[in-house]
Amino acid sequence: MLIGFDASRAFVGEATGTENYSLNLLRALAKIDRENRYRVYLREVHSEKWRVLSQKNSKKD
Repeated sequence: MLIGFDASRAFVGEATGTENYSLNLLRALAKIDRENRYRVYLREVHSEKWRVLSQKNSKKD
């Protein structure tokens, strides 16, 4: 299944509750879910966190 995830708040510079929740949820899903594919929606990618997370958990189709 292809699942969309609004991660626009997950990779901001000054993270608070909502931002931390989004980032931690993405990290947890990346560790445990190898069956589904995720389309992660971002505003702009200015974050080292996203680069590392996406490279570690990307699957080759």
